[in-house]
Amino acid sequence: MKINQISLLVLFLFACCTLKSQKETATIQILPSDEIPMQYDKGNHYMPTLDATVNDSLHLKVFFDTGQSSRWPGASDSLWFIASDSLREILGDSASVQIGKYSTEMRIDFVRKPVSIFNLTGKNTIVVGWEFFDHKIIDFSFDKQRLRVYESLPDVTGYSKIKITLSSTMLCIPLKVILQGKTMEDTVYFDTGNNSYASFSTELIEKYGIDTENAYRGQAMTNVSYYSGYSLSVDTIKIGDLCVANPELRVAVRPKTNARAAPGLLGVKTMENFSVILDLINYDLYLKKLDQSNSDN
Repeated sequence: MKINQISLLVLFLFACCTLKSQKETATIQILPSDEIPMQYDKGNHYMPTLDATVNDSLHLKVFFDTGQSSRWPGASDSLWFIASDSLREILGDSASVQIGKYSTEMRIDFVRKPVSIFNLTGKNTIVVGWEFFDHKIIDFSFDKQRLRVYESLPDVTGYSKIKITLSSTMLCIPLKVILQGKTMEDTVYFDTGNNSYASFSTELIEKYGIDTENAYRGQAMTNVSYYSGYSLSVDTIKIGDLCVANPELRVAVRPKTNARAAPGLLGVKTMENFSVILDLINYDLYLKKLDQSNSDN
């Protein structure tokens, strides 16, 4: 009888410990502080677009471009966004910008050029860089078309971690591309403003002796102009220990700009294959292939 009582006591204590452990696990679950709808589709040129309220009343679209800095050189305390010159009279020199729950005062760089990103997005769109969410953690879901914002790191079990380095004000990660039996390596910008798989400089292509005879040649648009370049078929793009490979995989190649080699860029056509968590507190990038992700997240 005493043995049975001891067994019951042990089971009771085990059950209590299990319930306590489950309760503690539940209490440390990290919930997003905000969830923001994000347009990302062919009709939108595969450019991540959010909704913003400017000066508390004007509703504009936001092209969220992590390859664009919102800090002006020499004015590190000020945040900037890019806008069409047609909005100058409405906005003035600065404006309050609210995206989701987050709001900040920003100065404005107006684009007067006849050919710019606003030919694609429309005049009622502004371009905001990654610093708008600096010191936050952003969870991109390209397939579910939403962006979640966290104040601390959510569960990243099963994710690969890639360290982000800052070059001036740009977010940089290492990248490898396999083509023509060669592995090219570069440090590239994490760029949601690039709607290709990736982009490299002509100098890098020449360095690795890549054959460009069968390249597709054409033009592409930056935020403020067109540039002429070409694209190449590649076999695999590697980010850390993760790979993207499909028959349509191509990378863009850009010539020098202002006598400087064009920076390498990781584009959204590669990112959309992953669940993407951008940690702008510790400057880390977390990736998990979509087919490994929990579909309920």
